[in-house]
Amino acid sequence: MTIEIRAVGPDRHDDAAAAIVAALGIAPNPAFVERIRALPELDVRFAAYDGDEPVAGIGSFTFEMTAPGGPVRTAGLTMVGTLATHRRQGILTRTMRKYLDEERARGSVISALWAAEGAIYGRYGYGVASHAYAIRAQRGHTMFHVPVVLDAKPRRVTDEAGLQLIPPIYDRVRTVTPGMLSRSPEWWRTRRLTDWDFRRAGGGELQRVVLERDGHAVAYALYRHSPKFEHGAIGGTLTVVEAVGDTPAATRQLWRYLFDVDLMEFVEASNLPTDHVLLTAMREPRRLVATLSDALWVRLVDLPRALAQRAYAAASELVLRVRDEFCTWNSGDWRIRAGANGAQVDRIDGASVAPDLTLEAKVLGGAYLGGVSFRAMQAAGLIEHSAPNAIERADAMFRSDASPWCPEIF
Repeated sequence: MTIEIRAVGPDRHDDAAAAIVAALGIAPNPAFVERIRALPELDVRFAAYDGDEPVAGIGSFTFEMTAPGGPVRTAGLTMVGTLATHRRQGILTRTMRKYLDEERARGSVISALWAAEGAIYGRYGYGVASHAYAIRAQRGHTMFHVPVVLDAKPRRVTDEAGLQLIPPIYDRVRTVTPGMLSRSPEWWRTRRLTDWDFRRAGGGELQRVVLERDGHAVAYALYRHSPKFEHGAIGGTLTVVEAVGDTPAATRQLWRYLFDVDLMEFVEASNLPTDHVLLTAMREPRRLVATLSDALWVRLVDLPRALAQRAYAAASELVLRVRDEFCTWNSGDWRIRAGANGAQVDRIDGASVAPDLTLEAKVLGGAYLGGVSFRAMQAAGLIEHSAPNAIERADAMFRSDASPWCPEIF
């Protein structure tokens, strides 16, 4: 029977989700699913049908993601799955074809995702654009080089109070941090501030704490306790869901508070940026037991608009020969002229101008947020050709002062 790929509306959300739930073996809370369905960000869904049966699906959120210089319209690919009975039949490739064609028509300039299996997405033009640390620190070994005195007062808040106090802190950081996403009030309620039972994983209720200085909220933490009793002694783990301070000083104070919560033996967190203040503030950084993993993957949907909408750290010129077998409209020779007033990006196919760099689309996606250098990708064999000094020029242009960071998996 012929497989048909169709866009589905909110009323057929379950068609897109059914195959994903079955493929991944998950059973989310029905109330949570209902709230996710109503998120304004979740505005794209495709399902593949074998007759009347949905056998594969994807969803996509529409965000504003911060790039160096400002926000760009981003398609956040999520909920990708194919039934085991229908694998290796090209269904995902056909679904991705329809999805990226649609996103280009809708005006998205990039697409981003968190990869459950990294080997899948490079063939669709996605490249690793950021990395993140997970930590598990023993509470007794969390001294800082410079002792931190809390002049900001911690205060527990309800989810409703948190909805007023927390998003402005996040937004102040988001505007200057590549990789961070816009969040609607519904997103905050559903994804961050509501304490869903199925997310506790045996831990306690979600704690929402705000640090205030002179009546002004400067940092927040969302975390939960997992207590443990052993040989008559109480210990356990404090799991940080999200912790954000609007300045380095506020961030240090926030983590000092978290490390000093009583009756906990370990503090753990994930999705911390590679330039997180803890890596240099702690006297014994190895005690963080930090492990590194890939985080955001990015692909350019509309190459000239994506390159023109980001800012560049150096005024310079670069000619790229891009190979994009999946989104062929991006293939060709492109000249970037970056100056103090922005960048101009022009297609120059057929011009008598030799390219400075020859590369695949996934390499450009990896470099887009400024977190992965062209030098590193050249060392990995991912750049096919480079003219003299072109790597240095490209890295100077694409550099970002802050490491890319997305605090949550979407």
